[in-house]
Amino acid sequence: MENTTNPPAAPANAPTNTPWPLTPGHVHVWFWQVASTPLSPGELDPLDNRERRRAERFRPQLHRARWVRSHTGMRQILAAYLACKPGEVLFRRGPNGKPALDAPNPPAFNLSHSEDWCALAVARDIEVGLDIQAPHPVNPALWRRVLTPLEKSQIAGLAPTQRDAAFFRCWTRKEAIGKADTQGVYVHLKRTETGLLPHSGTSILTAANANGVPTPWHVTDLILPAGLYGALATSAPAVLELRTPHQAGLNF
Repeated sequence: MENTTNPPAAPANAPTNTPWPLTPGHVHVWFWQVASTPLSPGELDPLDNRERRRAERFRPQLHRARWVRSHTGMRQILAAYLACKPGEVLFRRGPNGKPALDAPNPPAFNLSHSEDWCALAVARDIEVGLDIQAPHPVNPALWRRVLTPLEKSQIAGLAPTQRDAAFFRCWTRKEAIGKADTQGVYVHLKRTETGLLPHSGTSILTAANANGVPTPWHVTDLILPAGLYGALATSAPAVLELRTPHQAGLNF
């Protein structure tokens, strides 16, 4: 997967009847940071009833604010591809509950957020899965419990200062595959080998699908700021374009 940066910005004041272009075989990965301050009146207005009920369940309020802003930001971006208003974006549930757009010939998308960072992958004609993780200390008991025997042996052989980074690379790749194939990360933890070392470019990793059939996924480590780890999985080769809302004239 080719990793490109600084693509042409989408017009800041594009009319709502002009969808943003999305070339088949390309994946737009949007990356932004949200505020953790209390929500202001009206910030939930673009959300649907399902999203609002989900937001109400978050405690403490810091997590609620981050979750709401990640979803309102996602709606603003997706609305530009659909040529509609953020509150008019409709969702449906696909296989295993994976969110999908309820629109004619919609693009695929996948959202990930960690602490106050958010990332959204948007693509046409291919399946996508995305995961980002903010770094934090990892209890060795976790990787001993969730990795494959080979991966546990490999991570144990690393210097202690290298283990957290290795774990996050491994985890984000498995999470991205699990989100792309709709099975979730847990079915892949102990049976899908993704490696611990940094990958240059795209790696083709094999994971069993829901029927147990080995399936290739194109997995790319994302180069992100703030020391974050991230991975993108696609069902076919793709050109990766990293984008920011500010670059596109979006204010959130």
